[in-house]
Amino acid sequence: MTRWFARHTTSINRLTGAVMLVVSVYYLLIVFDVLGVASQLEGTYITVR
Repeated sequence: MTRWFARHTTSINRLTGAVMLVVSVYYLLIVFDVLGVASQLEGTYITVR
């Protein structure tokens, strides 16, 4: 198992970085509402629901 991780280090790091980027953008746009996007999305969610 350790050898598998050692062979795939680059792809694992890229995947982890992509996931962290998506989570950070989510937090900026939705949780902290930096650009005022969350209120628009909440209105859409309530309408669809």
